[in-house]
Amino acid sequence: MSDYSQTIVDREATAENAVERARRAMDWLISQGIIEGTPEPDAAVVDPGHRPGPRFEEWLDEPAGWHPTKLLRWNGVQAIAEKRVFHTTMFDSFEMTCPLGHRTEAPEAWWDAIDEWWDESGPALVRCAACGTGYPLPVIDLEPPFAFGFLGITFWNWPELPDALIDGVQAAIKTGRVVRVWNRT
Repeated sequence: MSDYSQTIVDREATAENAVERARRAMDWLISQGIIEGTPEPDAAVVDPGHRPGPRFEEWLDEPAGWHPTKLLRWNGVQAIAEKRVFHTTMFDSFEMTCPLGHRTEAPEAWWDAIDEWWDESGPALVRCAACGTGYPLPVIDLEPPFAFGFLGITFWNWPELPDALIDGVQAAIKTGRVVRVWNRT
């Protein structure tokens, strides 16, 4: 059986504010009883994570006791506050939506834009085939979701996170733009 994760990515975080935003998100999750207060070294696939808290099932859209999350070895929640491409491993091709709402197939050049964003060697623009405008990579919506940023809150082997939980994390971070990225290892 493979492990999977969901990451709530703050698309507005910067290198300068990511650690503080991560602290606010984790403090909120702890205060709600969604996660335990102390991270454990083996709670996540990589790095320490916070195990599900006493009230985590109250936040799920599933019957109590139904999901085996608490029984799994890797069931932690991690705050990742560093420059990262948050990506899915479950894809064949991508569609992109530009800020004007045009939805098209992502051009091959978007891979070059990822390299430019990562190593800061260029503008990291992706040209929309519908409107012809070049947009910075982080403002484009991709399907399946990819996100380019400095803060992600990753939930290992949890059931699909309900909107109320995502909204709570978003409010704690004080951001207007988040995206959820699924991954399987």
